[in-house]
Amino acid sequence: PPGQPQQGGWGTPPPGPPSPPHSGSAAWGPAPGYQPGYAPAAPVPPPEGGLLENAVRVLASPVDTLRRVTAHPRTSWSIILIVVIGALTVVAALAGADAVGPPGAPGDPFAADLGGLRPVLIAGGLVFGPLVTLGFVAFWAAVLLGLARLFKGTGTYAATFSGLAFSYVPAVLSIPFQLLPLALGFAGSLLASFASFGVSIWSLVLMVIAVREAHRVTTGRAVAVVLIPIAVVVALVLLVVVFLVALVLGGLAGMS
Repeated sequence: PPGQPQQGGWGTPPPGPPSPPHSGSAAWGPAPGYQPGYAPAAPVPPPEGGLLENAVRVLASPVDTLRRVTAHPRTSWSIILIVVIGALTVVAALAGADAVGPPGAPGDPFAADLGGLRPVLIAGGLVFGPLVTLGFVAFWAAVLLGLARLFKGTGTYAATFSGLAFSYVPAVLSIPFQLLPLALGFAGSLLASFASFGVSIWSLVLMVIAVREAHRVTTGRAVAVVLIPIAVVVALVLLVVVFLVALVLGGLAGMS
């Protein structure tokens, strides 16, 4: 009857929409224990495809690729990459090394003219280039691992080594430019230098991403891990140069 509250299934109002969960729940917010900027919210899947596919993918999708290869290190892939890149870059540099002096100065005693030594140097580069490159990357990975641990990094040596190896993939793109001095002489050498500088910056950025993904640190900490040893090396080189210049100037002053 009118004026009385209705009971039962006919008079009961339909239930309203459920209230959304609060922002800290697992459905709407980060997963428990997840820190934004430090670790992925879900388990990282392994790399898709083989070595060649991932080497190409690191150029187009560096973050996802480096995250996968550091979460699931492929040591054999890393060694193959380093050996191939080391051999190709050394051989290309030796093959393109010719008269690097300015045009019109064929008698310049400082111009590099390899002549008959070129095949011998290329053969030596094929043997020692990969070994030297592999030793350098192994040492550099140990340095980055130690610094990353100082910045609360949690990655392993294998993860650091794998990420570092894939960060050198852009070096392959500079190989054609290393051959330009054969056709363009001094101008080709300048172009090769600019290309090498750009590739070095590219590899440096990939190295920062690799350290960040391998050790679950912020981008700022990854930048510090990568740049601190480089700054130390540059400072030591400058100190040596200043010391040598001071010796030379002191010798010239003594002679006068």
